[in-house]
Amino acid sequence: MAVLLALVLATSARGAAAAGYPEPVQLERMRTVGRFLLNDRFNAADSVALVMRRHDGRDPAGCLCAAQVLWAKMEDREEEIRPVRFEYLLDTVQHEVARVLDTCDSRTAAWMHLLRGMARFLHDEWGARFGGTGGTITIGLAGAEDFLRGLQADNTVADLYYGQGCHDFWKSTEAGLLGRAGIVEDNRDRGLMELGHAARRGVVYRDFARLALAEAWLEYGQPDSSLDLVRALRERYPEGRRILWLLARVDEARGDLATAAEVYTDLRARILRRPGNYRALVRCDHTLCRLYERSHLPGRAVEQARLVVEYLGKIPPETKRAYRDEIAFLKRVARRR
Repeated sequence: MAVLLALVLATSARGAAAAGYPEPVQLERMRTVGRFLLNDRFNAADSVALVMRRHDGRDPAGCLCAAQVLWAKMEDREEEIRPVRFEYLLDTVQHEVARVLDTCDSRTAAWMHLLRGMARFLHDEWGARFGGTGGTITIGLAGAEDFLRGLQADNTVADLYYGQGCHDFWKSTEAGLLGRAGIVEDNRDRGLMELGHAARRGVVYRDFARLALAEAWLEYGQPDSSLDLVRALRERYPEGRRILWLLARVDEARGDLATAAEVYTDLRARILRRPGNYRALVRCDHTLCRLYERSHLPGRAVEQARLVVEYLGKIPPETKRAYRDEIAFLKRVARRR
């Protein structure tokens, strides 16, 4: 599942009481961090998160923003893996949210549940991706409980539908045969509706919800419904590689293999400009090699596969283990004459 790339902001109970929740200045900071993250400007996003934490050290939003930025960095570069720092930030979010929930009004409670739901979702995602714990069906269950409780507190906080929609759609999708057999409820249609609502009405997550909705439509077998969403996001965030990954997948699913190869080639060049993400580089070379084979271009496939030799010795052991099948495939193709 695609990594869940979301960002939330709330003020402290003190700030909420004084100026309403959330404060306009805090809301604008949240949007700014979101724009930076979607456009791969991680250091700029980190700077805004630091301003948020200095504004109020007990504000759980500042820690969550910092955790979201760190998550984006960890996905971007192997050497950025910092589990102790990541866990500390998420634990702090949950501790401070519990403190605010003791005395706040219903609207503030809705935002607090949004914060805690996202922190819990990130924790589960971390365990599944890097920690070897949990499974796809259980990812985000604790977070989903918070999203529901937030909606019960104030269902006008439309950003809650982003988290709930992701959970409903992807839990059903990843259930696979269990869902089709009726063992796990199939909530994909409901998830699509929830994501659509957040994409239209969300204050914080609107563009994140649009990206998630585009990915959901692709998974649902309707790449044409994804295309306009992804193209619009690419125009808005031209440096966002996560958007490029999705655009390439959409083009491939639509059968436009030549355009997909062009997007993957562009993506590979961008990855090389920020060295250190060998996971992405292996994925890109493997996918391009497969695309050339499907396009009956065996010579191009061999050329692409042989590029792995340039960085094979630099790939960290953990990445080699995780992508051993892809690396083995590239090495086999590279040996062809």
